[in-house]
Amino acid sequence: MNRLYDSQARSGRSPPPLSGSSQLCQTLDSAAELMMVHGDFQTAFDTCDAGLESMGQLEAEDNRCAELKAGFCMIGIQALAELNRWREVFSWVMQHYEHQEHVPAKIMQLCILLHSKVGAPAVMQEASRVWLNCPSNVGASGFRSVAELYLLHVLVPLGHLEEARELVASEVGCVAFTEEQRQTALDVVEEKARQSQEDPKNPGDALDAKIAAHPASTQGVLKFPPFMHHKNLH
Repeated sequence: MNRLYDSQARSGRSPPPLSGSSQLCQTLDSAAELMMVHGDFQTAFDTCDAGLESMGQLEAEDNRCAELKAGFCMIGIQALAELNRWREVFSWVMQHYEHQEHVPAKIMQLCILLHSKVGAPAVMQEASRVWLNCPSNVGASGFRSVAELYLLHVLVPLGHLEEARELVASEVGCVAFTEEQRQTALDVVEEKARQSQEDPKNPGDALDAKIAAHPASTQGVLKFPPFMHHKNLH
């Protein structure tokens, strides 16, 4: 709790008392301002981390808790990325969600996109597989986007083509994609296979353009954050 006061004091704000979700909403707004307006990424992350730690008692009594928790995590992820601490991102997320299948879809999307951007898609492979195969996530908003991102930004770049084909044909693929989308996905997979045979050393260049032509449809859930173009990630 003192960490939350300290982080807000550094931002020049008077810390609100920690008693209920309305105060945590103010804290979340403060973190967003620190991140987006002031560019104070470390203090923004510290504010999110402290806010998450302060939510323990609130979780059982307020139905806004899940939304607040996701908000703190999303800002915290972006702050870590801006600090070039992207390797810490998913382990930090798991400190607060404990089980991979419990991570909200929009956070899974953000993590997949981040690790794809920095060239480390394998980090999200197992977590994405577990998440997509959890029955309670099938009806979740954003399920299709997670499946699409997993296919295009994890399996295909890693060259796991058989697993990609299996995903498209599986129950997950049938739930997530229309018939036309499944065919498009298979076309991308086969293009990757063809290019791998033609140029085993560098099969991905032309494929990148094809993937870009069929981007994952996040339907406004994800606004591409500043870290996607941050110089530290190149």
